[in-house]
Amino acid sequence: MSFPRSVRKGFTLIELLVVIAIIAVLIALLLPAVQQAREAARRTQCRNNLKQLGLAFHNYHDTFRCFPIGALYGIGPFGPVFPGIGTSYYARLLPYLDQAPLYNRLTFSGGYPGWPAAALWDPGAAINKPAVNGVVLPPLVCPSSPLPSSILDGVGGAVQTVPCYVGISGAVDEDKTSAATPAVDTDQFVESRQRSGADCCSPNAMNGMHAAGGLLTANESHTIGSATDGSSSTLLLGEISDAMVDLTGARRDVRGGVPHGWLGGTSGAGVVANWSGPIARKFNLTTIRYAPGTRTFNLPGVYDNYGPNNPLISAHTGGVHALFADGHVAFLSNNLFLPNLKALATRDDGVTTGSD
Repeated sequence: MSFPRSVRKGFTLIELLVVIAIIAVLIALLLPAVQQAREAARRTQCRNNLKQLGLAFHNYHDTFRCFPIGALYGIGPFGPVFPGIGTSYYARLLPYLDQAPLYNRLTFSGGYPGWPAAALWDPGAAINKPAVNGVVLPPLVCPSSPLPSSILDGVGGAVQTVPCYVGISGAVDEDKTSAATPAVDTDQFVESRQRSGADCCSPNAMNGMHAAGGLLTANESHTIGSATDGSSSTLLLGEISDAMVDLTGARRDVRGGVPHGWLGGTSGAGVVANWSGPIARKFNLTTIRYAPGTRTFNLPGVYDNYGPNNPLISAHTGGVHALFADGHVAFLSNNLFLPNLKALATRDDGVTTGSD
């Protein structure tokens, strides 16, 4: 007498657990590779952004025989009491970033063309708000940045793109603390075109240093020929696309356009020279004082409503991207020797160095 065999359908519980475990291991192995591939793509896009900006700078130079002014002063209606805020170099680059219609809608005259906020003391402060409000400028944003790509000016202004790239105005000579020539050189860098101070908005910022040895400086323009150290050894833009951390552990956004956006220039007239010139905020610019990747917020010259010495910092592993005057883009290591970085930030110090 024979009995029918029982036919097993499906998996036992143990077999199912084994399959799930295998799938989990495969996901664990694949996920880092997928994340790395995505970050590589974002990093490539960041480089391409800077290359596009470099092309815009050179097209501007071909047209006007100079680079744009780093930060322009706006003549406010109440003089030194409420000085105006002019426009940044980004505004002048718009026609070369496929943004000619936006450029044509901008007004560059008046007290506050670079601050599209409805300031109570000057109705004209909002003159460019309708033009820039909500406009997205993708080449200005690093896709790896964890920070918001736009910001609302807190004084009733516009929603503006916040650039992840900042103009390089020069670098700080830590030995120079007055108009006198320093007796010693302790930081392996010499610069006379600098001064200390700030007109706003914290003790940190007011302990900052402004220099004008770079190619993007306030209220003056420079030619590529003025980079006598070589255009391939002189910085135009550096990356600030991640936050710093203060003593409480809070993350602080120190991008050059914070808190007013890409359009803002400066509220100070004149140029920085030998311990003279404006100490006003110079939005979308920085003066190199610290190594790339510096995360400590509570440092002299660092602040999140313009710090003259906000460092280059990014979400990329190991360093930041930077644009040079000849149009090439390099990755600057967080371990870059600080005097070398200061030399790269200076157009004519007589030091020719690479980005390594």
